[in-house]
Amino acid sequence: MGVNVHTKLPADVRLNDAADVIGILAGLPINEESGYLRVDGVRINSVDGGKREGKYFGGMPGMAEMHFEGDMVDDESEHYGLWHFEGSGGTRFFGPRSTSFWIAICRRLVDFFGGELVYFDSNGSLCDYRKIPRFSNDVEDEYGGSDLFLRMQERKRNLKPITLEELADAKPEVVEKKPIVPAPPPAFERERMNGGLTASAASFIDVLKTDVLSPNG
Repeated sequence: MGVNVHTKLPADVRLNDAADVIGILAGLPINEESGYLRVDGVRINSVDGGKREGKYFGGMPGMAEMHFEGDMVDDESEHYGLWHFEGSGGTRFFGPRSTSFWIAICRRLVDFFGGELVYFDSNGSLCDYRKIPRFSNDVEDEYGGSDLFLRMQERKRNLKPITLEELADAKPEVVEKKPIVPAPPPAFERERMNGGLTASAASFIDVLKTDVLSPNG
């Protein structure tokens, strides 16, 4: 199981708006040929059931897949994340992999909509980044040209992609999935094979527990 960014957004955030914002922040181009703002290279799929290990599983109506394809700021051509309609307390939840790209994107996502962010969902942190919503995220009737809808369009139109500096700033927040454990000393290996522990082996284990396995290390 991978390590993910934990992004909690307000309940009035629509899936299409979040996907547009992520696409713009990633560097994908805005397209307004239809009269409505859309972002090229953004694709949303429902999470359907399928056959796994000989068994059929039903779909997941509480989730959607977000796909982003094109030339993006991190020189990648494809990114992917899962959107959850049923976050805690009625919120919306987005949980992509914990990389510098996604941490930088999700910071700006929270800046735009409001919400909370945890950079590494297994570190026990309740919140690493938080913003109170500055605007309503509701758009009312999309086809009625409401003021809220037009305001949302303008807010997205004024967005700029994340910068290389933001990617660099996010890099220290990335946590490796597995700690690198140094090779045990020869005394430890000999005593382990013989079913006992020497003082040096016991000391080595204490170091591992303190420096590598500690959640605050």
